[in-house]
Amino acid sequence: MNINDIKIMIASMATPYKYKGYLPKDLEKHHVYYADSGHSIVCVLESHLDQAQKTDMEMYEVPVPVKYVIHNGYRFVNGHVIVDAPYDEFLGLVVDEKYRDYSLHGKDDSHKTESSCDLPEPLFVMVENNETELVASNYWETEYAINGLFYLSINAGAFRLMVPKSCEHLISEFKTGEYCIISKGPSIMPGHPFMIELLFEDHTDAPYHLILGPRHIDRNPLSSDAGKKYKMSIWTKGCKKVMEMDAYYRVVDRIPYLKPLGKEFKNVNWKGKVL
Repeated sequence: MNINDIKIMIASMATPYKYKGYLPKDLEKHHVYYADSGHSIVCVLESHLDQAQKTDMEMYEVPVPVKYVIHNGYRFVNGHVIVDAPYDEFLGLVVDEKYRDYSLHGKDDSHKTESSCDLPEPLFVMVENNETELVASNYWETEYAINGLFYLSINAGAFRLMVPKSCEHLISEFKTGEYCIISKGPSIMPGHPFMIELLFEDHTDAPYHLILGPRHIDRNPLSSDAGKKYKMSIWTKGCKKVMEMDAYYRVVDRIPYLKPLGKEFKNVNWKGKVL
């Protein structure tokens, strides 16, 4: 995968909501709305600027809350918005939740935060389980599904990928895989410090894959569970399971990883066969 592929993949998480609050004209074209971070300005952090200028500025862009950018000030370097904001290698951007704004249609929901489990209703995904099976979920009525974003739910040793109506045509791509390789690791994109990669292994040079951010997963799979065999199932609206395959979970040093099974599985060969 090349850099442009990664940029397109991350950009696909953005949705086209306009910001209803005060937004300086020079920031308008840098505004994005992400389901996992709300109204944001795509910025390069001051702490990343030197390295970004030596490599690729766009690869160091981070979505920073609009209110934070306006309150703390910004400048431009080569057409990119530059802000000074705290960043942790593992946690990502660290700013007070008071700056986040998840309002979708002019309604002020900025006081709602993930830590209070009180995100705006369209973004809160509820799942009812019967062991490995999905019994019910409101996912297909949420902004995730409406905007074509996948959602991964984990329960009882099973990974269940919920597919929005607009992406059901991709199920045929999933079916080309003999099994699914699930990788967790830090992202090369600073704004997404950890991500999950789903690679549908078909033993070609370009297997189909998806990359999901933390808020597109209902729980963080434990690193201690790596190296085990699981099940991956695909679900469409109405909690209809349309396919299921073996899955192998691993922890890697970066996402995208896009490599076949290797030495991380001591009892499984690269084709997924138990030795």
